[in-house]
Amino acid sequence: VTPGIPFQQYYNDHLLSIELDITPNRPDALSHYGIAREIAIKTSRELRLFSTYEPKIAQDANENVKVIIDDPDGCPRYIAGVVKNIEIGPSPDWMIQCLTSAGQRSINNVVDISNFVLLEMGHPTHIFDFRLIPTNTIGVSRAKDGQIFTTLDEEKRTLNSEHLLITDGETPIALAGIMGGLNTAVKEDTHTVLIESAYFDPITIRKGSKSLGMLTEASRRFERGADIEGAYSAFWRIVELLENHANGKMASNIVDNYAKRIQPPNIVLRHKRATSILGFDISESFIKDSLEKLGVQIQKQKTDEWLCIPPSHRPDLEREIDLIEEIVRIHGYDQIPDNANFSSLYPDKEPDPTNKLKDVFTSLKGFGYQQCYNNSLQSLTIAGLA
Repeated sequence: VTPGIPFQQYYNDHLLSIELDITPNRPDALSHYGIAREIAIKTSRELRLFSTYEPKIAQDANENVKVIIDDPDGCPRYIAGVVKNIEIGPSPDWMIQCLTSAGQRSINNVVDISNFVLLEMGHPTHIFDFRLIPTNTIGVSRAKDGQIFTTLDEEKRTLNSEHLLITDGETPIALAGIMGGLNTAVKEDTHTVLIESAYFDPITIRKGSKSLGMLTEASRRFERGADIEGAYSAFWRIVELLENHANGKMASNIVDNYAKRIQPPNIVLRHKRATSILGFDISESFIKDSLEKLGVQIQKQKTDEWLCIPPSHRPDLEREIDLIEEIVRIHGYDQIPDNANFSSLYPDKEPDPTNKLKDVFTSLKGFGYQQCYNNSLQSLTIAGLA
């Protein structure tokens, strides 16, 4: 810092931040890269993609890691690898400034790298002190009712079967998707680390987080739906930063236990349906261009119909109406043509065709039947209709 420069100039150059209010259905936007993707879509600019960094493994790599997933529903994918020659120290100034502007404090270069990647790519990772995992094994399983585990914040947590644990095959070392354990935390004398980059089931993480009253940066993203394919690129991003800023060296082969494949939905999008919902004619070329910007794979089905497969980072795109909402969002709500006139037919002879149902309900209740009111957002299974 140059002495004498105005405070506002220093603040704007290093700590200026923009606070965004992200809706719960958009976990892909909980990162700098996610916001950059949105800006590129809206402004028709080219998004600079992350390069997949894969260093060559040394021939003498002798650190072996084994990953055992006992609960593939709770943890469909777990990626792990070992990096040695780590030198714990301060982070570079640009990383500290980035973390500070996002409201996080700098701890050391290794911990900061994990936090930085979370902010940058939106995928939570965790780094363990590998010497504290003597079994060279990572296990993923459910906790037992009443089990006690001490997290990084030095708090003892009472767990139940709803919680997912990361273990060394025997002893718990992390509360999956929420917080690491105190017993394997990175310390000043740490020289070899194990990197975790996984995907955890959103419902499992949300239940576990809520029952403990723990809302962390990791759980916030996992419970909304992380990118299962993003776990791979996040792992190599961690390795890259450890090599560049902690003198690390990859000491094992990458272990990618993809226990349960999550298939994206196949969505049929109809041009006529989109036009009907939006209330104005929208060209096929604009629809196709918008879907391509979103990263949606599209195949022509019929004259005005497409088969669409959304990208893995958009778990909120499940139905045709979701795609239509995205198309009009890209088009611009303020660009929708307005109309001062509105007309429709009103059947004056029978204004409320369901009014007579009240008499039917009253009669049935008189015969001893009970009327059941279901939540309109309830699943068909719970409602007994599936």
